Amino acid sequence: MKRSYPPPLKDGKNMDVVDETRLVQHMAKYYNYAASSYIGRSLRGESSQLGENWKAIATLLKPYEFGPYQRCLDIGTGVGFPGRFFSTRMQTIGIDVSLKMLQHYELLTQQNQVTGLLQRGLMDARCLGFKSESFDLVTCIGLFEYVANPRYFFSEVWRILKPGGLYLFNFYNKGFIAARTGGPYPRAVHLPFKIWEMLREEGFGLPNCLPIRNYRDYFQLARKRSETT
Repeated sequence: MKRSYPPPLKDGKNMDVVDETRLVQHMAKYYNYAASSYIGRSLRGESSQLGENWKAIATLLKPYEFGPYQRCLDIGTGVGFPGRFFSTRMQTIGIDVSLKMLQHYELLTQQNQVTGLLQRGLMDARCLGFKSESFDLVTCIGLFEYVANPRYFFSEVWRILKPGGLYLFNFYNKGFIAARTGGPYPRAVHLPFKIWEMLREEGFGLPNCLPIRNYRDYFQLARKRSETT
């Protein structure tokens, strides 16, 4: 039986004119339908895009050491591919708006016999249900293209990070590609200098940034400054 995907949003041609609440609801519905197609991709990790992503993550985090008593939050974890990677190093929680993606997350975790502490939860990243200063690392891989309001998002990440905590995410470079309008929802692209400006205003230092795929994407590492710095 052919899958019946939800119809595309019709609000406009770019992220600026789409209501975020409707977009989140639509994304959850879409990924509930699409969840099963991510299993093989997550297990194999064969695509060139995944390979480049993990190379960038490893490069940016290489100077830092993580231990079993530290905590990581993976926002937009999907079927848990990033979460399983970090769970071998520290206590890890993965959250997503799609229940089906999280169900596959649990199934893959059991199949792979993950030994690290790995938890999952259904949650909207715009309002994170965690105490302030409760994580040492927050990751957000492949989600930022759906974030229309980065400033609000950065503020919430800053709140849950401990002083000196790290925030790792990737985003599309608006200077090199036009807004992506194909598919079931519009996707956000951002100018790097605007992202850097917002991060600094929210209280982040910027220890490193790595462009990949000929500057089409950026992997950004930000660090929460303490009140005294």
